[in-house]
Amino acid sequence: MRPDHRYTLLMLGLSPIDLAFTGCYVVLAARPAALADALICNLAILVVLNGLGAWWLARPLARALARPGDPAVRAAAARRLARLPSLSVAWTVGVGLVYCLAAFHYRVFLPDAATLADLSDRLRLGAVGWFALAYVLQFVFYVYFAASDATASARRDLFGRIGLIVPARGRGLRGKIVFALIMLTCVPAAAVLLDVGVFEPIRRAQGLSVTGAVVLDVVGTLIAAGITAIFLTRALTRPVESLGAAVGAVQAGRLDIATPVLADDEIGRLAGSFNTMIEGLRERERVRETFGKYVSPTIVSRVLAAGRAEGGRMAGEAGEATVLFSDITGFTARVERLSADEAIALINDYFVQAVAPVEAAGGWVTDFIGDGMHAVFNLPDADRDHALNGVRAAVALAALTAGQRFAAGAQGGILLPTRIGLHCGPVTAGTVGSDARLKYTVYGDTVNLAQRLEALNKNLGTTVLMSEAVVRRAGLLDTGGRPDPAAPWPLVDLGPQAIRGRQQSVRVFTVRAA
Repeated sequence: MRPDHRYTLLMLGLSPIDLAFTGCYVVLAARPAALADALICNLAILVVLNGLGAWWLARPLARALARPGDPAVRAAAARRLARLPSLSVAWTVGVGLVYCLAAFHYRVFLPDAATLADLSDRLRLGAVGWFALAYVLQFVFYVYFAASDATASARRDLFGRIGLIVPARGRGLRGKIVFALIMLTCVPAAAVLLDVGVFEPIRRAQGLSVTGAVVLDVVGTLIAAGITAIFLTRALTRPVESLGAAVGAVQAGRLDIATPVLADDEIGRLAGSFNTMIEGLRERERVRETFGKYVSPTIVSRVLAAGRAEGGRMAGEAGEATVLFSDITGFTARVERLSADEAIALINDYFVQAVAPVEAAGGWVTDFIGDGMHAVFNLPDADRDHALNGVRAAVALAALTAGQRFAAGAQGGILLPTRIGLHCGPVTAGTVGSDARLKYTVYGDTVNLAQRLEALNKNLGTTVLMSEAVVRRAGLLDTGGRPDPAAPWPLVDLGPQAIRGRQQSVRVFTVRAA
């Protein structure tokens, strides 16, 4: 059912409530003749007049359903939803007073006018005021909870149909409970005391005995209790159930959700805070996913955990790592005839495929330097086989780039043979840079030597050069320090080699071509 229709029907619930109360009066006072006048007042005021007012109050909701893409219409619907319970109560006060005036005018509840004329003006005015107040309170009590329930349904439906969320700004939960308690305790007690001690002559003029008047008060209390049982429990449980379902979805790993704000009270504000929290989690996940394209997911987690306390900086850590450097042979000459877009497409295609064997071996690409790639194993994620995995990645990368043609403007693609250097040793890792820009990196002599070995390939005519430290740490040497014939790859010992910038030579190894 459409939310505007549901609201109108609930507002028309004043009619059966009045008929139930009036029917009890007719039975207790033995006045069937009063039923006709009561029906006329009921239909004219509580059905026709009240129905027209309810239709007018719900018009912004109907317009929002008809024109969901119109911002002005959506804003008007949101404003009306935020004020609908209070507007409904204000309208009901007017309808209730009009109904009471009509009932008093047609003497629906007053068969013995002569007896009433003998009573003092003060008693008559007091009785009229009290009965009008009791009737209006009964109507207001129903409408307040019924309109709140209809508003909650409308908030849920408009959220589901057009994605409209109306924030909660009130603190009405305590007020609802207090109002219900007053209507269930104080008002019935006052009615009984007044009927027994003050308004007994008035009730006698209405054709009611003291017992009949008390029974009528009890009927009013039971009606209020029924309203409380139906609407107040829904007002408390439905938003909690909706919020609980959303929490369950988040626990299941879903962040693409929001929960409707069903009430303008504390629970509604809690639902709004939940939506804000989910938006923050989505943003955090977007940061994690985007940042994860640049650095290791482990680094992302550590940086986010560091938060504001360290300004996003991570403390330095020292450890052993295997460092891999790669560089495309003659890249500048290979792309000089390509356009800028073609050159970028080529290098992107290369890196997409070149990163795969590194990550498959448990490595982390720390940086892309021009057409070169810098990767590390055992930091930040511990890997006791980091040297062996580094060799595995280097061999796989060399095999990939030996015969792979990468996409470019030239038909058939372009070969991008790659030189690779690998060394193992102590390194230091941490965030470096200014307050405006930070970078997590690994540095130290091990990094420098790996880069020197990559460049040495050019002099030795090799593709992969590994230091003795890597080969030995990977367990690829036999007990005599020679390449192990049982190793997964056929290694060639190239002996000690002079390294630019180092006084001592370094024993290096390469992989024999298949």
